[in-house]
Amino acid sequence: MNGITGPYGSAPPAPSGPPTADKSFASTASVPGAGTRLPGTYETYEFSIGPNDGNGSMKVRVEWDIDQNDFDLFVYKKAADGSLTALGSSTDGTPDTFEEVTVPNPAAGDYVVYVDNWAAPVPT
Repeated sequence: MNGITGPYGSAPPAPSGPPTADKSFASTASVPGAGTRLPGTYETYEFSIGPNDGNGSMKVRVEWDIDQNDFDLFVYKKAADGSLTALGSSTDGTPDTFEEVTVPNPAAGDYVVYVDNWAAPVPT
């Protein structure tokens, strides 16, 4: 015996609840920072996924109106100690009006989205 218990290679039990409800937030204001993450050059949004939420994937998307504005999107899983683990990013340049990250099979827990104002003088 090698010390392994339980079925080998089996899938975890399926969540018993509905998907996590959609979330949204609006920008308050930020100034261009070219990825420096200096205060005022980014915004964050925190949310949680419940232990029984049935999510096959999680799509995080940020949109804006002016295609010459440039924002970058970063998605992190937040641990109990506050540390962040990167799950994905989208950093396309102009011309564009959105950034998007898809996370397959997101685990229950806390998440943080960072929207960096790379070069958007009108951050709406």
